[in-house]
Amino acid sequence: EGVTEGTVAETVATEGTQPTSAATEGVTEGTVAKTVATEGTQATSAATEGVTEGTVAKTVATEGTQATSAATEGVTEGTVAKTVATEGTQPTSAATEGVTEGTVTKTVATEGTQATSAATEGVTEGTVAKTVATEGTQPTSAATEGLTEGTVAKTVATEGTQPTSAATEGVTEGTVAKTVATEGTQPTSAATEGVTEGTVAETVATEGTQPTSPATEGVTEGTVAKTVATEGTQPTSAATEGVTEGTVAETVATEGTQPTSAATEGVTEGTVAKTVATEGTQPTSPATEGVTEGTVAKTVATEGTQPTSAATEEMTEGTVAKTIATEGTQPTSAATEEVTEGTVAETVATEGTQPTSPATEGVTEGTAAKTVATEGTQPTSAATEEVTEGTVAKTIATEGTQPTSAATEGVTEGTVAKTVATEGTQPTSAATEGVTEGTVAKTVATEGTQPTSAATEEVTEGTVAKTVAAEGTQPTSAATEGVTEGTVAKTVATEGTQPTSAATAPESREETISLSSSSTPQMQETTMKKFCEHMEYIETLIANNAVTTSPEDISNKNDLISRGVDFVDKNPRIIVHIPKDGAIIRDVKIPSTNLNEVTVIFTTILGVVVGPIRGSPTALAAHEFPTESVAQIIIDLTSTMHNSPPKGVTLSIVACAPGTTTVMTEGTTSIGRESTETIPIGATMPGETETTIISISAESVSTIGYVPETSAASETIATSTAKITIPAATSSESSEETVSLSSTSTSKMQETTMKKFCEHMEYIETLIGSNAVTTSPEDISNKNDLISRGVDFVDKNPRIIINIPKDGAIIRDIKVPSANLNEVTVIFTTILGVVVGPILGSPTSLPADEFPTERVAKIIIDLTSTMQDSPPKGVTLSIVACAPGTTTAMTEGNIIALSPLSGTAP
Repeated sequence: EGVTEGTVAETVATEGTQPTSAATEGVTEGTVAKTVATEGTQATSAATEGVTEGTVAKTVATEGTQATSAATEGVTEGTVAKTVATEGTQPTSAATEGVTEGTVTKTVATEGTQATSAATEGVTEGTVAKTVATEGTQPTSAATEGLTEGTVAKTVATEGTQPTSAATEGVTEGTVAKTVATEGTQPTSAATEGVTEGTVAETVATEGTQPTSPATEGVTEGTVAKTVATEGTQPTSAATEGVTEGTVAETVATEGTQPTSAATEGVTEGTVAKTVATEGTQPTSPATEGVTEGTVAKTVATEGTQPTSAATEEMTEGTVAKTIATEGTQPTSAATEEVTEGTVAETVATEGTQPTSPATEGVTEGTAAKTVATEGTQPTSAATEEVTEGTVAKTIATEGTQPTSAATEGVTEGTVAKTVATEGTQPTSAATEGVTEGTVAKTVATEGTQPTSAATEEVTEGTVAKTVAAEGTQPTSAATEGVTEGTVAKTVATEGTQPTSAATAPESREETISLSSSSTPQMQETTMKKFCEHMEYIETLIANNAVTTSPEDISNKNDLISRGVDFVDKNPRIIVHIPKDGAIIRDVKIPSTNLNEVTVIFTTILGVVVGPIRGSPTALAAHEFPTESVAQIIIDLTSTMHNSPPKGVTLSIVACAPGTTTVMTEGTTSIGRESTETIPIGATMPGETETTIISISAESVSTIGYVPETSAASETIATSTAKITIPAATSSESSEETVSLSSTSTSKMQETTMKKFCEHMEYIETLIGSNAVTTSPEDISNKNDLISRGVDFVDKNPRIIINIPKDGAIIRDIKVPSANLNEVTVIFTTILGVVVGPILGSPTSLPADEFPTERVAKIIIDLTSTMQDSPPKGVTLSIVACAPGTTTAMTEGNIIALSPLSGTAP
């Protein structure tokens, strides 16, 4: 641009494969003449402005894959005249207006199968006019601003295959001309600012193949203007703002693969007029508002293939105005706001095929206004917050292929209002919190097949502003915190199909499990199980001369395996030196004809001594055993019947032997998933598999870091990846989860073992379906309530009796969730008639190591204690068992059994 004392003449033309129309203007007597034309298959928009002697003239044209618009304007002697027309292969209509003597006229036309909208504004008498246009299948946006005592002239044009946005600003006492353009395959953002006489104008635009989100803020003695635009693989949004003498005018238009709506605003002498129109393949309705005398007007329109809902709020007299628009695969909405007399107006729009979310904040001594909109095929969620001495208004909307709803809140008098919505192809839940007088605001969003969430917060009394946005095709997670004067603001977002994690422990080795689940109300928790391939280790130890006895070393150690040893000393000691790098010990048993008590002391490979552990020779407290690999075991035979030497002594040591493999598998017992357990069979007696269970609430998990155990005896470590899809086994309400797991295993196994696989299953549905469950003293009518709904008993201490059909089942776990149960008692009867129990414990954490190892024919569960001694309420029942159909297989080497699961494993 060029400006002289008298006249300005300017022309800009950008063209391409399918050019557009040109528009020209001429104005006399200290006037401005300007022409703008934007064209091309993936052309960008141009925005130009000219101002003379307290008058504003502006023109904007926005275009897309098939049409571009031309707009022309002329202004003379303190009057505004405006015209906007958008045309192309399927052109639209033109609308023109002219108004004289200190008046404002505005026109908006949005048309076309895939065309974009144009928005223009003009304001007279010391006012500000602003225009934004964003277009194209992949183009970026342009944003321009200028402030002067009387006159502003500015032009921006950005183009290219995946161009970036340009932002320009200039301020001078007389005339300013400035232009910025940034482009490239993965370009960066340009940000420019100019400030004159207590006024702030700011513009930021960031783009690229895997871009992030920007956050900007500006604060002045009474006025704040801010704009943020964030974009993704393809197009970007533009947002611009200008402020003069206590008045704000703003317009934002955001577009994507199929273009969006236009919104325009004009302000004159403390009056607000606004119009919004949103269009697309399946457009929505427009809403318009006009308010006079220091008031706020707001409008929201949301569109798309399956668009979301918009929520808007309005407050008057130095208050807050906010607008939100959320959209999906096709067009986006535009939201505009305007506030006069020392107020703040702000707008944000984000778009693209896989766009990111932006978050922006502005704070002034008086009032704050903010807007956030996120869109795209797999968009992210945005969360914003703002607090001022007076009032807070906030709105958040996040959308995707199946978008969600938007919720808005406004609170006055030093309060905080917050709303969060998270969405995506399989969206998540939203959690929101608001606290007053103080105050703490927090937002968390987890979404999308690949997108990330953005969360921002702001608190005044000067003041904390924070913004976090993590986005892109393979986004990362961002976490930020800000604290001011006893106030906390925090945001965390972790998402993405291949997300990155922040590492705080460089030494740790992690396994990342991404769970994508669609579950039913029956699903209470997700259970992760770790399996150790147990083996009877005593034969290997004796063959390696690793076992000695004292004070006299017996000659035939093999008698410890089966025949039994008759000792001469009353209190002999057995010493076991585990070869190589030790082993993880799972169980030690010393059967004998007369032993009463033994004492065991472990020494780990790190030299840590664990023990002495005293107990029954065949029921030592295995949960007190060390979890690390053990190098030495000392067993003292401390007490016998009649104080005689121990007779018929054998020894069993069950361990995770060399070549052990650790695997994570998944099962949800409350809906009948199947999992796999490995039971090795030794030479003379079967070992027993132990399961380590980690319970994780399905609602609170996005990423799980886990360090697997591996035997230190292994010589080569290999990492491989398995992806396992686990279908529902027995539940009538199906659910499916995909577990991607990366497990560490050894590549060397030293022997062949016979393994028996036990298929765990949630057994309660089968039992109820076969009429195997009764209750007393009153038999409840609907046993299915024990599965999910819950039973409210009338008696204070009812009993549940289960008669397991056919040949019984091996019971691995029993849980009796309830709203008020404190304690239950369980009694088992095996198929051989052996009674095990009573076993007392918590309804949801009974000691499973006390359960019988043989098949069980009958279970009696007494609900013995409740809170306030009232009848049990909301009682459900879960019984996990090795169901009929156990199989045996011969395996060699490093193997993981996943027979009931679909997928592969290392």
